[in-house]
Amino acid sequence: MNKKIGALLAAALLLPVFFSTPESDAAAAQERTAPLQVAATAQSPATNGLVPLTGAINGNLPIHMSIKIESGGKLTGSYYYDKYKKTIRLTGNVSGKMANMYEYDAKGKETGHFQGWWIPGTGFAGVWSNQDGTRQLPVEALTASAAASIKVPTAAEWSGEWHRASNSPFYGSYVKFSNVKKDKLSLSMEAFDGAHSGGLDEESAVVRKRMAVYKEENGSVIFFYLLGSKLYVTSPTPVYSAGANVTYSGEYSKGPFKEVNYTLKDTGVFKTAAEDKAFRKVVWSDYDLFLNSMQLLDKPKDLDGLGAEVVQGGVRGLFTLTEAIIMHDKKGHYWAAVLDTDEENSIEEIDIAIVRFYTNVPNTTELPKTIADWTEAFPDYEVVFMNP
Repeated sequence: MNKKIGALLAAALLLPVFFSTPESDAAAAQERTAPLQVAATAQSPATNGLVPLTGAINGNLPIHMSIKIESGGKLTGSYYYDKYKKTIRLTGNVSGKMANMYEYDAKGKETGHFQGWWIPGTGFAGVWSNQDGTRQLPVEALTASAAASIKVPTAAEWSGEWHRASNSPFYGSYVKFSNVKKDKLSLSMEAFDGAHSGGLDEESAVVRKRMAVYKEENGSVIFFYLLGSKLYVTSPTPVYSAGANVTYSGEYSKGPFKEVNYTLKDTGVFKTAAEDKAFRKVVWSDYDLFLNSMQLLDKPKDLDGLGAEVVQGGVRGLFTLTEAIIMHDKKGHYWAAVLDTDEENSIEEIDIAIVRFYTNVPNTTELPKTIADWTEAFPDYEVVFMNP
């Protein structure tokens, strides 16, 4: 599941679109945002924590932006179109490097949304969308030092495979660039989330210096921003080609795919490596069966009054086929169950589904009430006790 997806969605209906916004769009964009009627001042050095940025929306609508990132990731600031010099208020948040900014008119009504990457020392790169998301345009806004120093990537720097970093076996994506020219390139992509997947095959994207932009038939935009050794991808949802609940967004690194040995701590099932290590001793070679069955997590109540922490989960698109539940208490006792198939007793090509139960509590002959309650969703599955 953590390897490349073999099947791509058909991309024949996704026609490449080259952005060409006329100068009159500046007036239209300004009208849509209904800016505050406050004259903006010229760019000045950062004050009160505000970071001044200069750049453009869609490459041809110059803007000035001032952003402040507070503790906890709270974002405040403003921006204005150079042509109109009317300030538009911004609020939002930054999580890691991912930034979301919302713009408001004089009456406090939301009129637009910026989604993308806040890169310390560089600025913001991403996508601007109008209030209902029907119009999406690429954005780059840089600090003065970044604007003066960062270079335009070469064709060789764009070309090749890029893979998205992931802390889970359930999410992943890659993109391959080829035939890179000054103004365009070809791209192929694959992405997955659980059992859902999607992709693009040999599509054309517009290149503007550090940016590449692919526009889907429904108007959705996939924005690529190449800065040094990192590729930042933004795909505001929904993106038609990606599939349900699948996103291309993320930070990518260049080079071949690297196999990663994930753990249940990585996926959020356990809080500590010690808990994960102890659980391995209970289930031994079936550890990966649990690892690959617990993507979307929930924490039901401990119905047994054992003071146990309970986590149950399943895989997107595979519920009733791929699910598991784990209980553990502070004394190091574990109780766990997972859905599997009984390969030894399956008839021809018909798989017999079973529930495998594991525990390190001696002389256990019955399921805990919590796990018995979980198995009620699978009334026809035989329960197999795995521990002596």
